[in-house]
Amino acid sequence: MAETCTLELADPPLELDFETLRSAPLEVFFVLGYRPALAPEVVLVAAVGEATPGERQPLVWAKLDPFAQRVRQIGWFTPGERWNPLQVFAPLLQGLGEDAPALLLLSEQLDDAQRPVFAARVLAACGLPAERAAAEAERLLASDTLWPGLRELLADWQAAGEASAFPPDFDVEAFRSFLTDSLVASLWWPPPPGEAEDGPGPDEWAPASAHEVRVYLHGGDWRQLDGAALLNVLRHSLMLYGKEVNERDILPLAELYAQAAAHSTAAERCALAGEIAGYAAQHIVHPVALLPMVVKDSDPAVVASASAQLLALSPRSEAGERYAYAELRELFRHRGVANPGSVFAALIAAADQDDWEVLGELGALLAAEHLQDAAAQAAAAGSRRYWLAWSARLTAADGSLRQAVQRALAKLPPASGH
Repeated sequence: MAETCTLELADPPLELDFETLRSAPLEVFFVLGYRPALAPEVVLVAAVGEATPGERQPLVWAKLDPFAQRVRQIGWFTPGERWNPLQVFAPLLQGLGEDAPALLLLSEQLDDAQRPVFAARVLAACGLPAERAAAEAERLLASDTLWPGLRELLADWQAAGEASAFPPDFDVEAFRSFLTDSLVASLWWPPPPGEAEDGPGPDEWAPASAHEVRVYLHGGDWRQLDGAALLNVLRHSLMLYGKEVNERDILPLAELYAQAAAHSTAAERCALAGEIAGYAAQHIVHPVALLPMVVKDSDPAVVASASAQLLALSPRSEAGERYAYAELRELFRHRGVANPGSVFAALIAAADQDDWEVLGELGALLAAEHLQDAAAQAAAAGSRRYWLAWSARLTAADGSLRQAVQRALAKLPPASGH
């Protein structure tokens, strides 16, 4: 395993298709935005693929505008357990050209001390004298320059497409999606102008776009929050996930949920589950927005509420299976649920008899203690008929599973209402 990160350049570089970037996770090192008269353009350097210490990743350079996209593999990047971004990124500054960018976005791997230093080096490589480069770096990284600069670049992108006699093959919506889906997560973002450094107030943050939510989610400033402020960020992040279902949001959302669960009450999170379910019922978000609450919460009441609503709102596939079952089958199989007993109990209570077969499949993935937890919680929901039916299908050959179901039945009162 590599202890330190290394970067090696290729000579000559290899031309690649733009789909290489659009279809893979990226670790972006820097982005330069230019606003020439004819059409704006963006230059970026990134490592392609999921980072694994010691395993080489393709290192790519890309130049994008509304009408052309050029991508080259310029080398290899090998992640390590320790690294100095200033040192590793230094070779990437060769050949940046003589024009200073109007927009400069940098990797989140650079800390507060390294960021202005590297920004100044980028601008010096673009031809600015050292003293001017330092001052320009400070200006470009400031919140009141970066955010308006990004908006202006997007506006120029749209205007260039509208003014052309030929439709752009990478219009502003495609660029915005690429920015949001592939670039945002690994870049550093300052708080938007006018927002306090310690994040939004309890009920004040009302993001204007999915992009703003994703920036805040991945930026991690919510780690300083608690109470209503933290739940407000969680609300918007769950909504974002339910609208876009972007896999790159899963890890930061899981971390955010853990923080919110530790700094809120079960009653508050149950209320939030009901609110998200209401949006899903109106088809504003996909029911998947409830999934983090189902799999990451450990409180039985929250899990029961979120699980029942997820199941009730889940569409059925062409094969007739509800969406919730497909997701939970994989999560149960890979031990990805914090409180599987409560989830299973809620599914039993809310399911139709037509779903008993798939419930049997899910139950077979649970440990005996989780089945016993489910039985203990299912008693109030009147689930004895399900457990009896399941037990009748099992034989001695089913071994420990049969014993677990029998123990679950023993925990249920004989006069259950179902």
